[in-house]
Amino acid sequence: MTGSPRSRVLLAAVVIALLVIGIALNFTAPIPVKESPATVGPRIPEKDELAAWYCAEGTSTLDGRADETIYVANVGNEITRAVLTVFAGAEQTPKSHSFDVPRKSLRAVRVGDVLATPEPGVLVEVLGGQAVVSHGITGNGDAAVGPCAREPASRIFFGGATTAKGASLWLALFNAFDDDAIVDVHFLTDKGPEAPEGLQGLIIARRTRVTVPVHDFARRDNLVSAVVSVRRGRVVGEQTLALDGTDGRKGLAMTLGTEAAARRWEIATGLITSGRSQTLSVANPGAKPALVRVSPRLYGDASVAPIDLLIPVGSVVPVDLSVLPPDIGFSLKVRANSAVIAETTVALVAPKPSNEWAIASAVGSDRGARRWVVSPARISATSSEIVYVLNAGKRPTQVRVRVVGRGAIKVPVDFVRKFKLGPGKRRVLDLANVVGATALVVSGDGELIVEREAQSIPGETLAAAVPGS
Repeated sequence: MTGSPRSRVLLAAVVIALLVIGIALNFTAPIPVKESPATVGPRIPEKDELAAWYCAEGTSTLDGRADETIYVANVGNEITRAVLTVFAGAEQTPKSHSFDVPRKSLRAVRVGDVLATPEPGVLVEVLGGQAVVSHGITGNGDAAVGPCAREPASRIFFGGATTAKGASLWLALFNAFDDDAIVDVHFLTDKGPEAPEGLQGLIIARRTRVTVPVHDFARRDNLVSAVVSVRRGRVVGEQTLALDGTDGRKGLAMTLGTEAAARRWEIATGLITSGRSQTLSVANPGAKPALVRVSPRLYGDASVAPIDLLIPVGSVVPVDLSVLPPDIGFSLKVRANSAVIAETTVALVAPKPSNEWAIASAVGSDRGARRWVVSPARISATSSEIVYVLNAGKRPTQVRVRVVGRGAIKVPVDFVRKFKLGPGKRRVLDLANVVGATALVVSGDGELIVEREAQSIPGETLAAAVPGS
C-alpha cells in the first residue's frame, strides 16, 4: 500500500464512515427502489412522438373467449394518425387499418372487424398529437379495460391469480417483431415454485401471439403468479382469469404484466362492503425470503395496524384484508426488503344477483407520476366509473383534473377539478354523470397514483391510468 501514514488514516476513516452509513441505512430505511426507465410500461407519449402500443390479450373470432376492442384517445390539440395492425402468425400476412383521430377525441375499433383470427396480436402505431391506446375484452358475462404495453420486456411478472376449481387462467405472449423469441415460463404458487417442462424454451414465432393455458400446467393452485423470462427476442405479456362461480366469484379479469419486481407498491383502490370483496396477493420471485409490510390507509374514523408477512422463496401469499372495517375506503402501501409483486383483485359477489357478479384485477404501481391519463373516460353509456387519486408522496400536492372531449361535454357543477391532497390522502372522483368526455387528465406537483374502477351490468374493470414520462 502506498501513500503517507496520514493519507492512509484518512482513507481508513472514510471507509469506516461509509460502512457505518451503509449499515445504518440498511437498518433504518428501506433500500431505495430503482426507478424504471421512462420507456418501460405504458406511458403518455411526447408531442409528435411516433409511439408503438402492443395489445397482447383478446380474441377476434365469433366464438372467441375474450372479444377485443382497441381504444385510441387523442388528448392533444392536433390530429393524430393511427395504424392498427393485427398479426395472425408468422406464415400469414398481417392486416392493417389506418385512421385519423381528431384532437380531443376517441376512436374505438373492434379487432374482429379488421381481421378475424383465433390468436390476434395487435400493434397500434400513432403519430402526431398525444394518443393513449387501451383495449377492452368481453366474455364470461364480464368486461375488462386497460392500457396496452409500450415496450417489450426481458422479464414479465404477474402478482397472483388462481387455477383452483372453476378457474381458467390464460397467459398471452405476443411477439410483434421479425425474429423469433424464446421464453421460459415458471410459476410462483402458494405451495412453492413450479417450472413445467413444456414451458421451458417455448418458441414465440415472429409476428405471432401464443396463449398458454396456465390451468393445464399449474393445476389446482389457490394462488399462482406467472413469471416469463425471455432468453431471446422481444415479447409482451398479458393475463386473463375467468371464474365460473365455484368459489363465489364469477367473471373475467385482464392484467397487464409488469416488467420488474419492486420493493415498493401502491394500490389506490380499496373498499370492502356488502356485495364487493377485495383481496391482495404478494409474490416473491427472488432468491431469499421476503419481509413485507402492508400498511392500509383508512379514510374514515377507524384505524388498523400494518400487516407483516414473510414470503418464502418462489411463493405467493394472500394478505388478509378481512381485518379492515367494512364500508370504509382504503388504499394499500406495500413495502418489502426485497423485490416482490403486489396485485389486487376486486369481485362483485352475493348478495348481488348472480347476473351482476364480476371480477377485476390489477398489479399495483411501483412509482408515482405527476400526470396521468384515464382513457376512455367512460367504458359505456351505462357504466359507472370511479377514479381514485392518491398522493403517495411525503408532501402535500395540488391536483388538477381536466376533462378532455370534443363537442358537447356534460360535467356536473359539483365535479371538483382542483383540490389539495396531503401525504397518503386520496380523492375519489365520480364520473357517472360526466357525459361526452374522451379522457380525463389528472396532474399535480407531487407523486400521484391514479386508478380507475368501472362497473356496468354485466362488468367490472380495474386498471391504473397511463402515467406521463
